[in-house]
Amino acid sequence: MIDGGRVKLRKATRRQKGQGKSKTQKRRFKTEWREVKQIIVFEMDEQGRMKKGTEPIVDGTFLGPDEIMEVLTMRLHQVGAAVAKVVAFRCDGAPWIWDRLDWVKQRLGLSDKQVSKGLDWCHAVHHVSLALEPVLEDEERKRVFKKLRKWLKAGRWQKVVDELVQLATAAKLSADASVWTEIAYLGGHGEEGHLDYATLSAARLAHGQRRDRERDSPGDQFAFEGQQYFLGGGQCGRDAAGAWPGAEWPLEYDVREDHRQPRQPTAGWTGTGGHRT
Repeated sequence: MIDGGRVKLRKATRRQKGQGKSKTQKRRFKTEWREVKQIIVFEMDEQGRMKKGTEPIVDGTFLGPDEIMEVLTMRLHQVGAAVAKVVAFRCDGAPWIWDRLDWVKQRLGLSDKQVSKGLDWCHAVHHVSLALEPVLEDEERKRVFKKLRKWLKAGRWQKVVDELVQLATAAKLSADASVWTEIAYLGGHGEEGHLDYATLSAARLAHGQRRDRERDSPGDQFAFEGQQYFLGGGQCGRDAAGAWPGAEWPLEYDVREDHRQPRQPTAGWTGTGGHRT
């Protein structure tokens, strides 16, 4: 998954005068939040967890959706995703992500059999919880949530949606109530095949983010013979100086060294969907 996050930027509005006990004026600053789109890739074991002895690749950008997709494609290219057995995208529900996955697939030369798409597990259960808030209270809501969560994990998303519809109808909620938005969200992803978690479990593919953090961050996983990788939204709070969308794509990536060497855009490269001249 390519996920959005927030980074607090600090800007000094008044300089400090003096130091220590002799300081006569304190430094003042203001902070503003800014969205950063982030990815993380790491090798996974057969259980869908980060393989011991390996290090993750973390990247991100303050630029737009097209630019982060270029970064995603670059990182997948660097680790050889084109020859992977499966590239499994685990995304949140943002339309800008899903609308661009086919471009990533085409750019990497992936076949349909190599690609698996799924809604990040943590996002899915969160929307189930949001749907239950206006229709049930306290302990009853917790009980029903656990039941629906179990159904969802078994891939029975239609049963989850039907149950939510029944609860919302019984509560006599208006047509503009928030619960209908959540139901439509889950139903839409179910129809697209993004909620088939039983199949993912059988194939030993990660569902995405888990609240207990056993599988780190939500993201995209891809598996080679004997190896699996996971790429997705991380908790990175840096800019992407080393991942300009117009940069040359080195064939290899050194986790320890590559991020220390900023690359500048290459002339003749137009970015996402562009071409070399």
